[in-house]
Amino acid sequence: MAPMTNKEKSIGFRRKLKEDVHKHMRFKEKDAKRKKRQQKEAEKIDWAFLKELIQWLRNAYSALKSVSIFSDGCAAQFKNKFTLSNLCHFQEDFDISGYWNFFATSHGKGAVDGVGGKLKRVAWEMVKSRKLLINDSEEFFNALNGKTNINLIYVSSQKIQDNKNMLTTRWESILPIAGLQSCHFFRPVSEKMLEIGQTHQNNIRNIPITKH
Repeated sequence: MAPMTNKEKSIGFRRKLKEDVHKHMRFKEKDAKRKKRQQKEAEKIDWAFLKELIQWLRNAYSALKSVSIFSDGCAAQFKNKFTLSNLCHFQEDFDISGYWNFFATSHGKGAVDGVGGKLKRVAWEMVKSRKLLINDSEEFFNALNGKTNINLIYVSSQKIQDNKNMLTTRWESILPIAGLQSCHFFRPVSEKMLEIGQTHQNNIRNIPITKH
């Protein structure tokens, strides 16, 4: 068998390089789709918890008419078209109005971080002293409920699943939000329209949130 010429080696190398590039691109595309699916699932879980919190507030404060939400701007959790489109359904879901404010980058830390830290510390002390063993979220809730001055709300996996099914239908026709990351204020105008702005006073504009 005759040895390969330099030209044949070059053609073979280019062919192999092309195959490797295509394989890498297919992998990146699959990975991006997987991450997008995971993000949507996380957003559905976040909304399930927010729903329970707002319903708790409605029960605790019967005169409640509006909710102003402040959070950091993490796109994987709150600052995305899916979560923000739910603002347009506040009246339908809770019979109250609501709007969302996002802190500037690196300015979102606050009391809520200390609340979570206190609960984890109390739980760890109970486990360390062999008073109990915590295996899941329900056991965590049962162990700490009433042990501190922090009100706890338990959200079952069934409620999360029910919420997922509802949101899958609701999000079928959601439109992207142009300039999302530069905006820090979001307020519903109607079930299909969202008011957004750099702040609640600057660069305010209305955008459609659904295709239909």
